[in-house]
Amino acid sequence: MKSKIKLSSSKRKLISKEQCSVISYPLNVELSFSPWVYQCSDQELDPIAWLKVNKQEVLEKYKDNRGVLLRGFSIRDECAFLKLVQELSVQQLNYVDRSTPRSTIVDKVYTSTSYPKAQTIAQHNEGSYWQQWPEKLFFYVKQPANSGGETPFADVSQVLSHMPDKLRLQFEELGWMFLRHYGSGFGMSWQEAFQVEDKAELELILRDNQTKFSWCDVEILRTHKSYPAVHTHPISGNSLWFNHAAFFNSHSLSSDMREGLKGSLGSSLPTETFFGNGDVIPESAVKLINDLYEQFTIKFEWQKYDFFLLDNMSISHGRKSYEGERQVFVAMADPISSTEINNW
Repeated sequence: MKSKIKLSSSKRKLISKEQCSVISYPLNVELSFSPWVYQCSDQELDPIAWLKVNKQEVLEKYKDNRGVLLRGFSIRDECAFLKLVQELSVQQLNYVDRSTPRSTIVDKVYTSTSYPKAQTIAQHNEGSYWQQWPEKLFFYVKQPANSGGETPFADVSQVLSHMPDKLRLQFEELGWMFLRHYGSGFGMSWQEAFQVEDKAELELILRDNQTKFSWCDVEILRTHKSYPAVHTHPISGNSLWFNHAAFFNSHSLSSDMREGLKGSLGSSLPTETFFGNGDVIPESAVKLINDLYEQFTIKFEWQKYDFFLLDNMSISHGRKSYEGERQVFVAMADPISSTEINNW
């Protein structure tokens, strides 16, 4: 079911407002995830003014399609991007409890993960291990890559529904555990991850988050916490595979990288995952989960100034390797808490 698709011209609708033509259509109705597209042909149109007029329709399409792409609009800088984000959300989130390097561009707007061009980033839903994660993710493409660099998306309700019953029931019953080591020389330091410098302040954050921790050395911090692996969507009511159980598992690394890290660090890997009771997740299970993500992945090529609104709970995302320069900025908004939607 994995597919790379071109934007369809089927079922297009003409919207004439503010002396501009904007066509709207589903990306591909044959896919389980088919974002709604608004394509503008008038570079003189003010995208913020257009959105103010069409906001309710855009949000309805987001609710129904779980993703909305604005294409061809003159969104020329990150400040314009931020204004669109603010128009479509209630509360923007800071990037805290970090696991990957990012830079702040403007208030609550960040670079996408700063990994080397040759690396891919596996499928994940943003912030599944946070106390509050974003309902909405926003992407802004200031500069697409010369080649590659797509952001593939996967429908995590399909991942869950196609998982073998035994494995699914294990995760539903036990959840998953996230183990981290900070300050080992690999991965992030606790200062960078939590954006604090004082240990007392850090320990307060960890206790507030009900995260268990210990100091292995003066600067090496070990944390672990268990989470539900399956969540219920607060709007649709769908059951969702919403976690980082495969993403942070060492069996998702290449064998060379995994063995190299274990040779250097032993059991103190930067990240590792288990079933929620501490049992090992078999390598075969990690492979199966990653294969399911791949099976239900779609991707399309970014274009300059693309603006994309994504339902973070329903749809995971990743990144393909690329060549050339690539500038994609992100924002997160409208927090959801596990305690609000689960009794796990």
